[in-house]
Amino acid sequence: MGADKTWANRIILRQLFKEHYFKDGRRVVESIDDIPKREFAYTAFDLDSIVRHKSFRGPKELQDFLVKNIPSNFYHSSGFYLFPEREMHQKEWMGATLIFDLDADHLHHRGVSPLILNLCEECDEIFESQDPCPQCGKETSKLDWITEKDLGIVKAETKRLLDILEGRLGFEASSMKAYFSGSRGYHIHVEDEELKELGQEERNEIVDYLMMVGYSLRHERDPKKGTFAHLLKVARGENVPNGLDKEEKKALLRLTKKLAGLAPNEIVSSLNAELPKALASKVEEYVRRAEMVGVDPVVTTDIHRLIRAPYSLHNKTGLTKQKVEDIDSFDPFADAVGISSEPIEIFVRYAPRMIFKSDEYGPYRASRVRLPGYVAAYLLARGVAYAE
Repeated sequence: MGADKTWANRIILRQLFKEHYFKDGRRVVESIDDIPKREFAYTAFDLDSIVRHKSFRGPKELQDFLVKNIPSNFYHSSGFYLFPEREMHQKEWMGATLIFDLDADHLHHRGVSPLILNLCEECDEIFESQDPCPQCGKETSKLDWITEKDLGIVKAETKRLLDILEGRLGFEASSMKAYFSGSRGYHIHVEDEELKELGQEERNEIVDYLMMVGYSLRHERDPKKGTFAHLLKVARGENVPNGLDKEEKKALLRLTKKLAGLAPNEIVSSLNAELPKALASKVEEYVRRAEMVGVDPVVTTDIHRLIRAPYSLHNKTGLTKQKVEDIDSFDPFADAVGISSEPIEIFVRYAPRMIFKSDEYGPYRASRVRLPGYVAAYLLARGVAYAE
């Protein structure tokens, strides 16, 4: 896509974002507590870098800023500071919201497999999984297209996380707020005064627990644990770990036959005692990956983290970071729509089938189409279309 087309897209998107912040800027502001203690940051449609270390005295000043500056992305710090506008070493940290981020990028082990689109800037064409370009032979750039199925997997992982935080770690359900990130996943904000005081080391321990860092088969004793159930399925031959060579598969099969008929505790105990070291390591990794929660460790452990502000728009999708009231019924392509439905005519180079607000769109290839503003914004932001 040429520079002129890219710039035209930015103009259209900026206008759509402007309408959103005029209409819903107050909602963004009201979702953020302790505004004077937060650092804020943003990107703009006419800037290539992020602007950091912004601070605001209160809600009105922040809302005026959103309406005047029209950010393409808008963030606030998880941390609270005495001097949020200063450089990091001068801010004087006072605490931080505990935040968890679940993103499609971290869930390939759960079956997330985005559709890969290949973009050829030379031919101004987009293809599904074709590289190099079938027309000019030049290498293409790649774009991950997250599908409804992939987002469903991330949602299921988010539900697991919420259950573990409440059921195993004892977090109050009322303190946890779930948000769709606006793009590829979900954020959990745990707004608990005591947890705000946790340092990086304590937060790292929580991440290690969720990601099963240091898990060992030798410590497997409790039949009530999920890891025990996964290990039992391996021992009974119901599940076979990935990555086993032919000899390892044979060795595991011999062992499962030998253990058949034993009580669960005896099966697990004997499995641990008789598995060869290399095979035991692969089984251990299989069980760990099956039971771990795929959070982004950096987001949770970083006490100075910038996180996208609730109800702000995402520059790669035009969708909002949306609070999730009922995760089972939540639909990102209906509930996180923040741009108006006023039709816009665009040229779509290529786009797979999509569903927004229960209506189906596409697939498109080299098509001039008139679409609701929120669908057009999604395609423009994803870089697969340009304004006419």
